[in-house]
Amino acid sequence: MTNNRIHYLETEKHKADIHVEIKRPKGAGLLQFGFSVMQKIAPKWSAEKAFSLFITPMRRAKHSFEDELLKEVIRHETIFDNKKIRVYEWKGGDKKAVLAHGWESRATALRTVVPQLRERGFTVYAIDAPAHGESEGKQTNVIEYAHLIGQVAREFGGFDIAVAHSFGGLALSYALVEIPGFMVPNVIMAGLPASTKLALQGMYRFLHLERPVQELIEKKIYESTNYSADELSVAHLSTKFQNVNGLLFHDEKDNLVPLYTAIDSVNAWQSSTLYVTHGLGHFRVIKSKEVLMTMFDWVDHHFSHPKAF
Repeated sequence: MTNNRIHYLETEKHKADIHVEIKRPKGAGLLQFGFSVMQKIAPKWSAEKAFSLFITPMRRAKHSFEDELLKEVIRHETIFDNKKIRVYEWKGGDKKAVLAHGWESRATALRTVVPQLRERGFTVYAIDAPAHGESEGKQTNVIEYAHLIGQVAREFGGFDIAVAHSFGGLALSYALVEIPGFMVPNVIMAGLPASTKLALQGMYRFLHLERPVQELIEKKIYESTNYSADELSVAHLSTKFQNVNGLLFHDEKDNLVPLYTAIDSVNAWQSSTLYVTHGLGHFRVIKSKEVLMTMFDWVDHHFSHPKAF
């Protein structure tokens, strides 16, 4: 790592296994057999079905307990694409923050950052993406999530800072580039998201999809977004950011998204800094006390020196 914006952050190690097993859908063997047959005789149908599987969360995260922060939250409901969407609000000061969660997660999973944001005068908003948490829907994708973030920004008066985990970071990146009028000058990402291409490759391997079907899926993505699957990544989208400061955290033992994804992102995003952690995996990064201390030192710097951005 030669980039002087990449730093190693000593973090407290977790005794629990940080290796995350990728969940297999019910009837995985039958599903694989079906695609092995159908992709040879009906590649277009196979591509449509595989893409539908790709944008369908396999589980819906729910609250396991009610803590003090959940008791204090104000629950709003907004309508997006004919779906009821849950937006949470923690009252604070005049500055505004938004939280964007990851795939198969929920908005309140990021609430570890809420107390310190409120102490610094932020009112905090968090969004359950479609098909996640308390929001309606059975499927979603990065483009839909991005447009939802843009709508919530318009409804609540914009945001001064965003905190995103994984897939939420990709949606936020797309919103910053493609949603007219949407702007967040300070962005924190923990557990960088895989590029769409990398995520697709996991599905290709699981379903043993052959190249003709892969090409049909990627053509569908390009036709609907004007981006290739490779370009739907933080590394590519961040080259188009205008005056956006970035603070990135990624664990070197993250087995869901390899570290090189974060390194590619910080190298491309010239106004960003990356802290590499160890022993936190993909999901514990945002809960680390060392990460939170570093995060809020950065917040204090940027909001006490407004001309820096």
